[in-house]
Amino acid sequence: MSQRICTVPECGKPHRARGLCATHYNQTHQPERHAKVEVPCAQCGTPVQKHKTNTRRSFCDYTCRDLYGIENKVGAWSREAKPKVAAPKRDLRSPLRRALEDGDHAGLIAAIRECCDVRPSGCWEWQRSLDRHGYPTVNVGSTTHLVHRLVLEARLRKPLGKQPAHHACGNSFCVNPEHLQPVTAAANMAEMMARRYMQTRIKDLEAALAAVQPDHPLLTEVGVVSTT
Repeated sequence: MSQRICTVPECGKPHRARGLCATHYNQTHQPERHAKVEVPCAQCGTPVQKHKTNTRRSFCDYTCRDLYGIENKVGAWSREAKPKVAAPKRDLRSPLRRALEDGDHAGLIAAIRECCDVRPSGCWEWQRSLDRHGYPTVNVGSTTHLVHRLVLEARLRKPLGKQPAHHACGNSFCVNPEHLQPVTAAANMAEMMARRYMQTRIKDLEAALAAVQPDHPLLTEVGVVSTT
């Protein structure tokens, strides 16, 4: 049995389907794969014809192809490299650390407030670690920061330097920026000594009042000082 051939005149290729060889069959039934477009030569810019689906570089002759490969140190016939899109990196820092390292003053104050218990007096009492003097601290990397100084610097938008951050509310746990103010070292020490004197004075007066009238309403409000 003789082999069937393509019915297209002067073709002579083996039959594939519908009286056509593979080439003419694809051209007839899949024209989009064989459509040609005009593109410039990748080396000299001369217009050349290429299949629409061909993603390789096009050249007008082999000389241009070889020159392109030598100049660019690539395989001239290779497909155009797709641009690499770097995957976004996940930021694993805590909100407080991110705000501190990025200089986000409003974000730092908001992150610090989230770690506090807001009291009726308006104090933001720090709920995490304290130093040996009772002041709030936070570790960022390998550095330990005093939180009340951080939040005051964020409110002022400038470093305090050697200036103390004074608690106007008298609550050393408090990190509310509105309760803090920069003062001189002498003023800070004088205020602390005056406050301690007044606290001692109040305790002495409570003790004296408790000895005379133990059921006085003022002692009930502020707490009776033990006389034993």
